[in-house]
Formats: sequence, C-alpha cells, structure tokens
Amino acid sequence: MTDRLKKLATYLEMVADGDAKKLLGAGFDLRKEPGRGSGSTTTLPAPGDFSVKHGPHSGQVIVHAAKLAGANSYEVYYTDGNSTDDAIVWTDAGTFAGCSRIEIDGLTPGKVYWFRLRAINGAGNGVWTDPASLMVV
Repeated sequence: MTDRLKKLATYLEMVADGDAKKLLGAGFDLRKEPGRGSGSTTTLPAPGDFSVKHGPHSGQVIVHAAKLAGANSYEVYYTDGNSTDDAIVWTDAGTFAGCSRIEIDGLTPGKVYWFRLRAINGAGNGVWTDPASLMVV
C-alpha cells in the first residue's frame, strides 16, 4: 500500500507541474521540503531578482525570482491595467512550489501586462515584489 501511495504522489507532482493549487485540489497535504518549516512566524520579504520575460510560445511569459529561504510556495498575480491605480483588479495566475521558472499562458499578444509575485510561509503571505510590465508577444 505504501508503494502505491508513493507512486501516486510522484504522479500527482508530475501532473501538477509545480502548481500547489492543483496538488491541494487532489486532497493531499503538500510535502514539506527539508529545512523549510511551515511554522515560521516571520513574514517573508519580497523575493529578489524578480523578472518577467517572453516565453517560447505566443501569449506566454516566464516569471522568475530568487528563491527565499523559508518559503513554502509563491503566488503570481497579473493585470492589464495601470499598476499604480489602487482600484486595479489583479488576476491570480496560480500558486507554485518554486519560483525559478513560472510559465503563465493564455495572455493576449500585443497587450501590456503587469506582474507581481510574493512568497508564502507559515506566517502567511509575504511582501509583493514591485510590479514588472511586459508586452506579450
């Protein structure tokens, strides 16, 4: 039985491709990585080295940031509005286990989007990065 569960967990991780929401939707708890306590009470700062680049496919961007010690996951939001307006509606692009290469698909080519990212740990949501803009191709 244990072998079957391990195989199922491996399969689910592969299918979810780093998307924590998909893993949580399967009804399983997320695995804790070594050295990353989920009980941290310190709010994480904004991740550094934040960038957004064109992906290899039309309508796709790649979000990147430096990994933060103590982070359990990362959230990405985007908008096609002016990022300095307080009334902007941000769209949730997903929650991801890592932040070195997050692919966001389904965007409209020729449109300028603003993106932001934050880390999450046991204390809750961290600080957002400053928004970065990119015209999607």
